Amino acid sequence: MFGAWPETPNYAPDLGKQHILRGGAIRLEAVPEYLGVGYIIGARVAGTMFAGGVFSWLVLMPAIYFFGSHLPGALYPATKPIAQMSPSELWSSYVRPMGAGAVAASGLITLLRTLPTIIGALKAGLGNLQKSKDTLASEERTDRDLPMTVVVGGSIVLMALMWIFLTFHPVPGRRQGCWPIWRLLC
Repeated sequence: MFGAWPETPNYAPDLGKQHILRGGAIRLEAVPEYLGVGYIIGARVAGTMFAGGVFSWLVLMPAIYFFGSHLPGALYPATKPIAQMSPSELWSSYVRPMGAGAVAASGLITLLRTLPTIIGALKAGLGNLQKSKDTLASEERTDRDLPMTVVVGGSIVLMALMWIFLTFHPVPGRRQGCWPIWRLLC
């Protein structure tokens, strides 16, 4: 906005002789994408994520700096000593992997919580295989799902197509090598 304020305001506190809050920072990235995501996920989840950010940048990172700044060498997974790291480097080396682990754990917990619903849906789908044609004809069209044979057959066809495209690269002009999603396996 005409250079009236910085694009990403940043304040890195370093208070007193004890360097209180050193390693932490207060930053703001007010971009439309974040506002859109905040609207989609809702106020409660956005508030939880905001609280996690405040905890990470003002409690966890200063604690990492406080306890690790006296180490002579780098502490894995970082490549340089903690005392020489900026708040951004502390975040990318230590906090971001913790956040990724938290996201993975929450996904696993959500999967385990929804497992009864998934099993119920599979049982209902398999039960539809055994229904007679008279029973299916009496149901409303909007109450019927795709037959399980179509779902399983379509899944097999999609997996075969993925294998063909990832193995033989039939798209002309596409550079050879792994596709981005499969780089971990190559």
